[in-house]
Amino acid sequence: MKRILLASVVVLTLGSSALAQSTIVPALIPNLGTTIMIAPEQRAKIVKFIIQQKVKPVELGKHLAIGEKLAFDVELMVFPSDWGPALSRYGFVYSQDGIAVVEPSSHRVVQIIE
Repeated sequence: MKRILLASVVVLTLGSSALAQSTIVPALIPNLGTTIMIAPEQRAKIVKFIIQQKVKPVELGKHLAIGEKLAFDVELMVFPSDWGPALSRYGFVYSQDGIAVVEPSSHRVVQIIE
C-alpha cells in the first residue's frame, strides 16, 4: 500500500512539473475524444495573432463545440510554424463562437478559445 501511495506521489509530482513547462497538453475527455489544454499565455498569443492579422470570422451556420467535426470543405488557417510543433500541427477557424483549434486530418475541434 505504501509503495502504491509513493508511486502515485512521484507520478503526480513529475506530471505536474511537465505540465508547468508545456503550453499545450493533450487530454482525453470521455465522449469527446482527444482535446488539448492551452496555457493562458498561449491563448493570449493566439488572440493577439488573430487581431493583428485581421482574420475575418467565417460563417459556419452552427455553434462549435469541442469534439465536433467540421465539414472538410471548411478551410483551416495555420498557426505560424515558429510557434513550435505543439501548436503548428493544428489548424484553426475563427467564427462567431471564437477560435476553434482543429486537428487537420480529422477536422475535429480540439479546443475553443473565446
